[in-house]
Amino acid sequence: MIVHLGAGMPDVLQVPLGEDGVAVKLLVHPSMIGVVAVALKQGRRNNKGRRLKILRISLIACVLFLTALALLVWFMPARLALAMLGSRMHGMRLEQVDGTLWHGRAAQLRAADGSDLGQLRWTVSRRALLGDLRAHVAFERPGLTANGDMQRISAGVSAWKDVQIHADAAMLDGLGGLDGNRLHGRLDVHIVDARLQGFWPMQLDADAQWRDAAMDDGTARVALGGFQLQAHGQGGIVKLSLRDDGRGPLRADGSAALSPLAWHYRLKLVPGTDNAPLRDWLARFGRLAPDGTLQLHGNGGLTRLMSHTEQ
Repeated sequence: MIVHLGAGMPDVLQVPLGEDGVAVKLLVHPSMIGVVAVALKQGRRNNKGRRLKILRISLIACVLFLTALALLVWFMPARLALAMLGSRMHGMRLEQVDGTLWHGRAAQLRAADGSDLGQLRWTVSRRALLGDLRAHVAFERPGLTANGDMQRISAGVSAWKDVQIHADAAMLDGLGGLDGNRLHGRLDVHIVDARLQGFWPMQLDADAQWRDAAMDDGTARVALGGFQLQAHGQGGIVKLSLRDDGRGPLRADGSAALSPLAWHYRLKLVPGTDNAPLRDWLARFGRLAPDGTLQLHGNGGLTRLMSHTEQ
């Protein structure tokens, strides 16, 4: 009698006496060596087959899961993507959203206080899956349109190129120093290149035009002409220069420098001769020279602190 030795063998084997085989307790049994070797080999083959089957099933399941995940990301609905962003919106909300994560629009962009800012459209490059976030963004609201290309450089640092902004000058109503004056005309801004750290331009190359500029103080409209602004920044310091276009009733020559720590500006405005309404309007901002010229200047931040210290 031989006890079970491997997978696939019967529990007990019993054979007639008197044949050649393995001697156990002086009894002669048939040769079992070949039988046992074949059984063990067959058992190993069966185990290997089961392991390969399990491996194939696992690989197929992984491939199906990764394919489904890739399809979800590739065609991810914009609503689902925004829900995943959550707190990264800093209180802002997109409503009436359609499209995908890669190409979509929102009929309403709301600020943290709930005010409607306008409509937003976006196209995001799928290179973002490799860590290279690039997008084209377009914004629109009554009196204002803007669009441009953005690239994320690192955490908190982004680069903007070929940004076009077109707006009614009335969008700037209430700007400091102009309270009570309604602005008229058209503003066209072209940002060739800007690198922002947070919201401050560390590098900047831009220009702007104010066409058909005019002011309305509620009693009369005063024509100003056209103006051009150049902006260049390096190392977080932005320098501005302002000139008139030479065709309007007001001559302008100004410059400014801005940084997160300090700012200063100077501005010279010269009205045309025999333009009493324009002179009266300029007189609201400071004392005029005999020829009607208005000179303005100022500074703030560390510049003002240092000037006070030197005094």
